[in-house]
Amino acid sequence: MTFQEIFNKAGMYIADDFAEGTALEVSRDNTLYLVSYKSHMDLQPTKTVMPVYGGMFKKEYTPVHTRQALFIKK
Repeated sequence: MTFQEIFNKAGMYIADDFAEGTALEVSRDNTLYLVSYKSHMDLQPTKTVMPVYGGMFKKEYTPVHTRQALFIKK
């Protein structure tokens, strides 16, 4: 599955190059979490909300060439 496709179904996903015990979890409301288990016996993983959501695939983006451009009002 591609990164965009995982937002279509809630669940946990891994990729070949992920660190051991680490996965992406997509919630039912399309919130993306980075989930990290310390071992296979760990029942309470560390969950970090990722600043990504399904709506990001529908937005129109503009390149940013300098950090100062982030502060210019449109």
